[in-house]
Amino acid sequence: MLGWVESAKLNLSSKMGKVARMAKCPVCNTEYTQGQDELCPKCRLPFELYSLLYERDKILAERWITWARGLFHSKLNNFGILTPSYPQTTSPEIQPEFLATITQAVNRQKEIDRRVRHLEELEKERENKQYQIDLERSRMISDVKTEVNRQIDKERANLHFQISQLEEQLRKEKQERSHFQSHISNLAAEFTPRLSNLETQLDQDRKERSHFPSQISQLQQNVSQTFSNYETWCQNTNQSINSLTTKVGEIQTNVAQLQEYSRNNQRLNSVTQINAPTPTSRSTTPIESSQVNVSQALSLDESNLVSKYNNNPNIFTNKIEVSETKESNDNRRGGSNQSPILETSRRANYWIISESGFYYLVPSPNLKLNEFNYKTVEAFFKCHNYGENSSRNVRLFKPAQVSALPGGEKWELIQPGVIQFE
Repeated sequence: MLGWVESAKLNLSSKMGKVARMAKCPVCNTEYTQGQDELCPKCRLPFELYSLLYERDKILAERWITWARGLFHSKLNNFGILTPSYPQTTSPEIQPEFLATITQAVNRQKEIDRRVRHLEELEKERENKQYQIDLERSRMISDVKTEVNRQIDKERANLHFQISQLEEQLRKEKQERSHFQSHISNLAAEFTPRLSNLETQLDQDRKERSHFPSQISQLQQNVSQTFSNYETWCQNTNQSINSLTTKVGEIQTNVAQLQEYSRNNQRLNSVTQINAPTPTSRSTTPIESSQVNVSQALSLDESNLVSKYNNNPNIFTNKIEVSETKESNDNRRGGSNQSPILETSRRANYWIISESGFYYLVPSPNLKLNEFNYKTVEAFFKCHNYGENSSRNVRLFKPAQVSALPGGEKWELIQPGVIQFE
């Protein structure tokens, strides 16, 4: 009876989504099922009450378990059951506010016991009903067996009849099979010579096919050699084409440089034919210390630099930004004929560009020319078409040439350049 109650609890807990798990009682070390057993089956420890006490005060719960364990084993010793000795401890004091919880738990345990007794009574009623059901089941099984036996006898008679029919069909099929075997023997006697002839032809075909792999291998080698020769020829042809393409590009570059070289020479010649400036165009008069021969032909490096600068000055990424030193500027204004000196500067007015081991000086595109700094620019470049109403756009005809001084941070003007305002 009690086993059925525990089974009912297990079913109820499984329906509520609880997972049954075995554990041991902390007092008597008896195994019980968590989530199903509310009391220890041996020492009657209320597990739920212990859980509440443990959640509220772990130390008090441990003291209570120690006291209950000693009490339990002392009872067993009184009954003559030898158990390990435990120290006798007094019952731990339970706080008044927790006493109500214990009382509720005890009352709940009584209610559980009452429900268990009710379940036992229901179990007795169920057993009585189960007995009646078993009797009715036995009667029904007997009736079903009788009916099944009757049906089996009927089916057995039908099976005997079907077996006799199958035996008759088997006899007929044996006769037909013997007839077929005789017919097959006749066919074998008729087609055996033909089969031997076919086998002979197949042997001849196999011998002929045995020579095919060597022939195919030879053909594959020939084809591979042909493709290899073709690829070699293609590579040589591509190399020749690439070489010719490179030479054509070099020729085109040289032609473009020569054309630019010719145009720059024409421009320089035209610049030399400009008339002497008017008093209002003071900037077209070159200074005595920087007199240059503008009709001199440009070198290929100078021509290439002039072309790049006039088309896109920002193309020079390796430029050095420079301005005239304060000392050089003061000396020149004081009447000194020494060559101007340049140094690196953040607020640069000029760029130094290195080409083929030479240093060339060009004006910065951001140079703002006015009547105050014109004389400084005129110290490095021969200026044309500059006036009060002239455009600020500068066209380079010839870059100035400078040389690096010891230390590599200052440069000295060697030869002035030529610019024109458009």
